[in-house]
Amino acid sequence: MRRILVINSNSNANTTQWVMRKLQPHAGKETEITCINPENGPRVIDTLMDMSIGALETVRLVARNKDRYDAFVIACGLDPGLDACRGIVKQPVVGIAEAGMLTACTLCRRFTVLTHTELSVSIVQDLVHHYGFGNRLASVRAINMSGAEMAGHGRMMQRMEEVSWQAVREDRAELIVLPGIHWVGLEKELSGKVGVPVLSGAVCALKMAEFLIDYGQQTSKAGPYHQIKKQDHLVGYDDLQDVFSG
Repeated sequence: MRRILVINSNSNANTTQWVMRKLQPHAGKETEITCINPENGPRVIDTLMDMSIGALETVRLVARNKDRYDAFVIACGLDPGLDACRGIVKQPVVGIAEAGMLTACTLCRRFTVLTHTELSVSIVQDLVHHYGFGNRLASVRAINMSGAEMAGHGRMMQRMEEVSWQAVREDRAELIVLPGIHWVGLEKELSGKVGVPVLSGAVCALKMAEFLIDYGQQTSKAGPYHQIKKQDHLVGYDDLQDVFSG
C-alpha cells in the first residue's frame, strides 16, 4: 500500500475536503491518500506573506508526519515550502506546480501556466525559472478572479477559456498547466474548448508520487537538501527542534 500525505497549505478545511474528493478517483488501487491542512494561516494563499506563512505551516506538517508516509504532495499552486520540506525528509516531496510543469515538458515545447490573480503572476514566473523551465514557458496568465468569485463554476470556466485562448493565439502556448487545487477536474472540459492539452498539477503530482514510491527513489541529500546538524536552539518552534538539530 502506498501511503501519500496530501497537504493543503491553507487553513481552509473545506478546500481540503474538495482536494480529497477530486484526487481520490485518480489514485491507484494500492494508494491510500490522506489530505490535511494546517489549523493556522491564511484561508487562501495569494500574496508573498500568505506564501511564507503557508510554507512554514506546510514544513511543520511534513515534520510531524515524516515517519508515517511514503511520499508527500504539497497541494498549493505556489508550492510553498517545497525545498525546505525536501530538506527534512528522505521520502519524495512533490509540489503540484512543479509536477505540472515537469509533465508539460514531456508533451510540448512551450506551455502556459494559469494563475488566479495578477498578484501571483510574478510569483509563478519566479517558480518557473527556479525550476529551470524558463525556455519552455510561453506565458503565465491570470484569470483575475478571487476565491469567492471562483465559486461560480460557469463564470470561472468562461474566464479560463478566454485566457487560455489568449495564451494559445498570442503566446503560442501548446499546453495549459493548471496548478491551482480548485481546478482539479476541469482539465478535459477546458482542453475540449481550447484544443490543446490541459494538465492538472495536482493530478500530475499524485501520479508522480506514486511512480517515485514504486521506483523506490528517495530525495537526494548530496546538495542543498542535506540537513546539517545544528548546535543552536530553534527558539519558539519546539515542534521543529528535532529536525532543526538533525
